[in-house]
Amino acid sequence: MRVFSDIDPDTYDRIEEVVRDGKYRDVDQFIRVAVQNQLNIERADEEQTSPSPDVQTNKKSDGGYAWGYSIPDNPPVSSPHEMNRENELLFQQYYRFFPLFPVLVELAEVTAETGEPAVLDEFRDHIVEKIEPLRDAIVDWEETNNVKKKNRKSTGLPKKDVKNPEYSEKRYLDHFVGKIRKRDLAPKSFPHSLGFIAYEPIDEEKCLMQLTPAGKELLQYENPLLGNGPDSPSLSREEREFLVTHIESELPAEYRLMEFVYSTLPDDGNKTYTNWLDEFGEYLKEEGELDEDASEERVRSHIAGVLSRMVELGILDRGSKRGVYIPTIPPGEFLNGPTKPTA
Repeated sequence: MRVFSDIDPDTYDRIEEVVRDGKYRDVDQFIRVAVQNQLNIERADEEQTSPSPDVQTNKKSDGGYAWGYSIPDNPPVSSPHEMNRENELLFQQYYRFFPLFPVLVELAEVTAETGEPAVLDEFRDHIVEKIEPLRDAIVDWEETNNVKKKNRKSTGLPKKDVKNPEYSEKRYLDHFVGKIRKRDLAPKSFPHSLGFIAYEPIDEEKCLMQLTPAGKELLQYENPLLGNGPDSPSLSREEREFLVTHIESELPAEYRLMEFVYSTLPDDGNKTYTNWLDEFGEYLKEEGELDEDASEERVRSHIAGVLSRMVELGILDRGSKRGVYIPTIPPGEFLNGPTKPTA
């Protein structure tokens, strides 16, 4: 089936530029990938996990996976790759925080063992080996306990029960481990945007990576899911406080967007967030994130990402209907960060 859509000239020119860079075979392929990415966002919107523990009967569970981990004392750190984060809004497809934590833990262990940064391509292969058994254990627990889609903690991890698991794996690696844009050797990843992993591109074929001081500090707080298993929350209160405080400090535009979303949504739980797309769209345009003629679909896409992250942070809760989000805890109540654990 062929679907036709109006695309403004500037957007089409940008698409053609991406195609010329060799990232896509042609414009049609770009559009097909864009459509699939949006479907993934909508699916994640259904599957997003609430940060509170699941109220479910905890049957046997996880295929014998050994939960628990420790963080070495001495992983090397470096400053994040230069980037103007002050006006940066997080990419809408970075809709979960938990999938990043196994990457940070493994990077700490690998670099502490050698005392040197990891090589990006090699570390991506390493993560493939480590993430699959973790994912399988979480999925086994979800299936055993009949966990509903919106409460699945495997959301964001590579999927194995899809037509193209290789694509899902690559997407996870690109988002949470990272990649380098060959045109200008710029890092692209969730931990890069957050400033938790420092990338040092050497050339088109090689990039080094290690934790930043902020990434190392985040790992001081034990992740309950990695530590105790999937019947625990995906993020601890301390981790959520650290993340919100870090975002307010390092990505103030993202924090302001969270505040705007929180103050705009009603607390009666009767209407979906799409009733306020005009308000969200105007805000994003005023912030310079969207063009004046941006489509409603672009607004939906951007807001869906921040809504999902705010649910995991405990700022919003899900209503009984799909697309309904209820303000729960103001972002400001998470500020100033948790008390650092003592040795």
